[in-house]
Amino acid sequence: MKDLAKKISAFLKVVFGYGMVLCLFAGGLTFFGYLVALIIGGETATAICVFIYKTVCIWYLFKYFFICFHFIKI
Repeated sequence: MKDLAKKISAFLKVVFGYGMVLCLFAGGLTFFGYLVALIIGGETATAICVFIYKTVCIWYLFKYFFICFHFIKI
């Protein structure tokens, strides 16, 4: 029983690690996108920010939740 618990624990640590890397990457990508929009300014910046908010952030959230629910079913 302890061997099974250790295997599950190791697997969950790997899943958590990949989730953290994905979150850091997504946060960095959106941060630099907003930074570029701040530098550009004007209507183009508004378009960039709206694109990031409505597309990129939602995509990362759905992707992360899909990965989490996929591993929960296993």
